[in-house]
Amino acid sequence: MNRFYALLALVGIGCTSGRPEAPVVEPDVTQPVIEESDAAYRPPTLVPAATITAADLPKPTSRPAPALEEFAGAARCESCHAEVYAQWSGSTHGQAGGPPTPKTVIPSFAGEPLKFKDATVRPVLERGKYAFVVEERGRLKVRYTVDAVVGAGRIHGGGTQAYFTLLKDGRYAMLPFDYSVSSETWFCQNSRRSEWTAIDEGVRLRDCEYPPARVLGVDKGANCQGCHGSQIGLSFNEARGRYETKWTSLNINCESCHGPGRAHAEAATKGAEEVEMEALALSSKERSVAICARCHEDKSAVSPGYLAGGEGENFYSTAHLRKPSGRRFNLDGEAVKFSYQEGHHWSACYRDGSMTCVDCHDPHTGGYRDVFGGALPGRFD
Repeated sequence: MNRFYALLALVGIGCTSGRPEAPVVEPDVTQPVIEESDAAYRPPTLVPAATITAADLPKPTSRPAPALEEFAGAARCESCHAEVYAQWSGSTHGQAGGPPTPKTVIPSFAGEPLKFKDATVRPVLERGKYAFVVEERGRLKVRYTVDAVVGAGRIHGGGTQAYFTLLKDGRYAMLPFDYSVSSETWFCQNSRRSEWTAIDEGVRLRDCEYPPARVLGVDKGANCQGCHGSQIGLSFNEARGRYETKWTSLNINCESCHGPGRAHAEAATKGAEEVEMEALALSSKERSVAICARCHEDKSAVSPGYLAGGEGENFYSTAHLRKPSGRRFNLDGEAVKFSYQEGHHWSACYRDGSMTCVDCHDPHTGGYRDVFGGALPGRFD
């Protein structure tokens, strides 16, 4: 130890009583000067927060939720809005889903097996019917018919297609065999990892939300299917003891953005006074973005009964309880994980300007456009 102090002395650090002298520290002029009065400071006494009940929470919008009977379907729009209807028909929204046909089903259903660690699943086309035949180790063979198709694989960088089967209880359950059009592979939602996983022999069938339980319409558990179609209603018929699933269409129709249109269409047919519908071009920036956000935002269902075209805030919450690892945004709004379009709300062009979704995205063709509404050939033009 004495050698250590000798070494300190050689480099110019003096010693007193065999120990190093305390270094001289210049005062930090940025530190606040403490007055004598501050020494007597005492923090305020904390009191318990007031109890809040549901009655104290903000009330939802006064607009009533529309009934399924108030919607007319996109076909009623064509006679008066032929040009816009033609644009929509060929768009991503217009091609978003429907019944299983050679036109809507993208991958081959020729029986090429999907091999899991403990099962084999064969997509087959038998007598004009699409189905998945599941052979799980130690269990009986099961055949699931494809009764509805959602998705047309048209989203850039992540186009997929999902398949639904009609259960005996009246619900349409999503089969856990999704097809990626972009990569031409089958994948599933791996519930053990909470992520989408390519199907291979390292994946167990029952790690993939099997048996199928996620359904069209708002139901318990994780649910994305309330918006993957138009006006999808799910209810339980107590008299019949089964569910009833109804929808206007499995594409995204005009009324999903413009609101229910039966009264509008009937008034136009009769030559009566016009019943106005929602128009994005005439809406405030907050209202315009909110209409798109009904589907294009990360949300949780808090109440059943939502029909696309109604007010989303009556049925969904965007305030989530998440694990820290599951957060989608930093406090400054920077996106850290895929979370739809909430980042728009943090954008300077929205917060300090007037930017809405439809400034860049044509709502009818689904294409891109400049600030004057002129069509652009591509995403990066």
